[in-house]
Amino acid sequence: MPHGGTFGPIRRAYLQSPPEQLVDELLPLAIERGVSGFTLVSDVPRTTERDGREVAPALREALARERRPVASGSAVDGLATSVVIG
Repeated sequence: MPHGGTFGPIRRAYLQSPPEQLVDELLPLAIERGVSGFTLVSDVPRTTERDGREVAPALREALARERRPVASGSAVDGLATSVVIG
């Protein structure tokens, strides 16, 4: 992988997206780029709770659909997600 990549435009409202949109935006990072963990940080308790209850499980399910068939104990089962209250 070459060094010296570039970053795209900054999205300041990233975590304010609806859960379905957030999953749609995170899924390609996992599938196409091999990202195996996401840390979603917010100082808004409601956002943090939503991420834990809705986004993380929906992202795991979407990954499982995209990567089927997969053996039990695979990377899909072990997707690291953490939600941090800041």
